Amino acid sequence: MNDTQTRPFFVGEFTHSVDGKGRVTIPSQWRLKGAEETYLGLPIPGGTIRVLPPWRVSQLQEEVAAKAKLSDLDGHRALMEVFAAADQFECDKQGRIVLSQRLRNHAEIKTKAVLTGDLNTFTLWNPKTYEDSRSKDAASILSNLGKLGL
Repeated sequence: MNDTQTRPFFVGEFTHSVDGKGRVTIPSQWRLKGAEETYLGLPIPGGTIRVLPPWRVSQLQEEVAAKAKLSDLDGHRALMEVFAAADQFECDKQGRIVLSQRLRNHAEIKTKAVLTGDLNTFTLWNPKTYEDSRSKDAASILSNLGKLGL
């Protein structure tokens, strides 16, 4: 199995329906091939859900383990606040994930969700929030990529 099957990259924009149980389909080219398909959903300020694939979760675990000190109470409180509000989920055979009611409420996702890729993760949006957030300024976009060192 090649790396793009086990570690796909997340690019593009997709609008998918959300059913009454909170299930939304992940685009087929974003789905993981293989045994490990557990994703982590993090509520992000501004009303979105950032979704990390298993390999990004592993990287994050290593980063936290290397940097978090037992004596850093403020750091542990911040980690608790972020991860207590998070959720984990797997794809079913139809490529759907189930978003918890808490995450759907956070992002105000009801019957539709926009999924946008940013290469290593993807984000779920309420369609109106997504449309309102889109930058129309190409120079600003390039400037922000420069801040990432790209």
